[in-house]
Amino acid sequence: MKRAVDQLAPSGDGRLRCETLLPNAREGMPKDAEAQMNRISILIALAVVSAVEASSVLAQEKKTFLTLDTAQRMAAACEAKAKAEGWKMNIAILDDGANLKSFQRMDGSYRGSIQVSQLKANSSAMLPFSTKQLGEITQRVPGFAFVPGLLTFEGGLPIKTAGGEHIGSIGVSGGTGEQDGLCAQAGLDAVKDILKRKPNARAASSRAGMHRCRTSRTKKPWLRFR
Repeated sequence: MKRAVDQLAPSGDGRLRCETLLPNAREGMPKDAEAQMNRISILIALAVVSAVEASSVLAQEKKTFLTLDTAQRMAAACEAKAKAEGWKMNIAILDDGANLKSFQRMDGSYRGSIQVSQLKANSSAMLPFSTKQLGEITQRVPGFAFVPGLLTFEGGLPIKTAGGEHIGSIGVSGGTGEQDGLCAQAGLDAVKDILKRKPNARAASSRAGMHRCRTSRTKKPWLRFR
């Protein structure tokens, strides 16, 4: 046992980090001290796992999501614009995964525009561009027009936060391309203050109590844990 301890503390002050402990240093160690060392090792491993999980959760909480309330505000503003102008629109709002978040079909709007509005929204959910911009890109890159489900005429807009995070899209159909675009923009303008806000992220701080283990040249040469 003395030989193992000398290898643990060659500095002369009787202290050395426990990771240099030789396997044979456990020989002759009291059972309670060895059990305590095992418990400390387990606690350290759990602390590391907890820290990794906490950082992952914090990253998810910082992500901005398009809420139903925001989507409904956009749809209501778009509908109000359409009514004021005498347009009959279909309004589709999608989240960042291109999942339908809200849909409104105004009385008397074209049935065929139901699908068109959703395809416009889908196009601006897949790519952070308006469908008008996608049409301009298609002129420069002809093959771009063959992407399945991509519409390249006005009426679809991406929904972005003030920081540029792409969180969804809005697609409008029922009027001319210009009318559809103006209606979609009215929806975005109605929530511009909401999109400027920072995401609600809970402050996740985790302090792992790390037990430092040291060895000391005393009457009992086994490791002492604090």
